[in-house]
Amino acid sequence: MTLYRQLIILVIVLFIAGFTGSFSISSANLRHFLDKQLASHAQDTATSLGLSLSSAVQSDDLPVMEAIIDAIFDRGYYQRIALTAVNGMTLVERNNPVRIKDVPDWFVRHVELDTPDAEALVMAGWKQAATVQVRSHPGHAYRELWQNTVDTFWMFFLTALAVMLLGLLVIRIMLRPLQGVETQAEAICNGSYPIQEKLPRTRELRRVVKAMNRLSHKINESFTKHSELTDRLRNEAHRDPLTGLGNRRWFNRQLQYQLDTREEPARGALILVALQQLDKLNAAAGYQAGDHLLQTVAKLIESHIEPCPRCDVFRISGTEFGILGVDLEISDAETLAGDLASELAQPGIADMAPEAGGAHIGVAMWEHGDAADTLLARVDIAMRTAQASGDNTGTWSMRSPSASIDARSDSSSSAT
Repeated sequence: MTLYRQLIILVIVLFIAGFTGSFSISSANLRHFLDKQLASHAQDTATSLGLSLSSAVQSDDLPVMEAIIDAIFDRGYYQRIALTAVNGMTLVERNNPVRIKDVPDWFVRHVELDTPDAEALVMAGWKQAATVQVRSHPGHAYRELWQNTVDTFWMFFLTALAVMLLGLLVIRIMLRPLQGVETQAEAICNGSYPIQEKLPRTRELRRVVKAMNRLSHKINESFTKHSELTDRLRNEAHRDPLTGLGNRRWFNRQLQYQLDTREEPARGALILVALQQLDKLNAAAGYQAGDHLLQTVAKLIESHIEPCPRCDVFRISGTEFGILGVDLEISDAETLAGDLASELAQPGIADMAPEAGGAHIGVAMWEHGDAADTLLARVDIAMRTAQASGDNTGTWSMRSPSASIDARSDSSSSAT
């Protein structure tokens, strides 16, 4: 159950308790007042009748007694008036059955009013001649009590309803920042880190919102740092620090993915470029010269594969570069290998490493489902074929499941 609903229930319970308590106290006080009024009214009437009937009782004039009692009984609101002689004989008695109009029966049953008999002596000189008994009728008191109850209920109900609606509106406004906190927490769980710019005026809620803003900021900062660290470590794990190309680990993953993926079965070419006797260059001119040569060759290869949108180049060992071409046809692979062989045979590249033995290129075609070991064996055979054909820079060879092609930078031939 939401906090808003709990507060609504609490407010309703408090109002019901307040109404019940207020109604009970008000009804009890009014009923006590009416009881006293009924008793006082009866006693005043009995005392007045006792004085009025003294002369008539002394002269034993019954018609006059009846006339006096009828006048009082008809004019007032009484349940019973009786005149009783000293010997116990009832001289005059008037009764008015209790019939209460405009008041529910259940209210009369549950709310009892005390209507006691009031008595007064009727004197004949110095002697007691009779007794007059008066009981007030409770109907008027019940109507007053019922009307007061109804008026109290509606006044309290309307007031409570207005206060409740106003209170619920205030509660909704006060709890609105909590909804923002809930939305903010859900956003944090989903990887977003918003900040609530508008702070509530309530001190406690302001503290909660500020704490959530600090939490969101800290988590965002922490995740950003971890993400940057993860990216850096991933790059370090899969990138060659010298050339910026993918390393052997990344090459193996990409090659296996292309051979095994079922989402988009593909075919293509694997081209291996090997620089020969780089250790001689490092020994003669230093490692910086060797590093510069590797960087130059890497940029040269990258410039040649730009027209191929699905070709990637990797540095798979100290002196070897691998080109993985997806959807690269055999003719395009021949053209790319030939261009690279010609470029590497140019004086500018060859002069950078006169101590080295040049570069050789091996090419092997592959299809989806081929085994990686088999493909690497084929390209290795092609590389060895190129190396065996001579030490001149720019020698390359191709080997595929159905064809074996050997060629040099200045001439080309193929054999099936």
